[in-house]
Amino acid sequence: MKVLEAPPDGTVLFVDPPYTIGGKRAGMRLYTHNDIDYARLFEQLADVTSDFLMTYDQTPEIEAMVFRHGFHARCVTMKNTYRTRISELTISRHLCLPCK
Repeated sequence: MKVLEAPPDGTVLFVDPPYTIGGKRAGMRLYTHNDIDYARLFEQLADVTSDFLMTYDQTPEIEAMVFRHGFHARCVTMKNTYRTRISELTISRHLCLPCK
């Protein structure tokens, strides 16, 4: 079964999977359904024609999948729950220009 069926034309997907790659534990702790096949998720995003925006921690595993599928990623700085500044990726099929 495909996770992503063909969405209607003009649909933009927002994908925010639980962060469990690279030893992250918050996704496991916060979500009941946290066992994600990220390789399959990236393959399905590559197959769907809709635009998408995905967020994820900046990890070597995710960066490799972005590269493998020809997606684009931009690093953004955010604050976590503890007000610590951390880097996160915004991932898309198209190159995202920086905000002005």
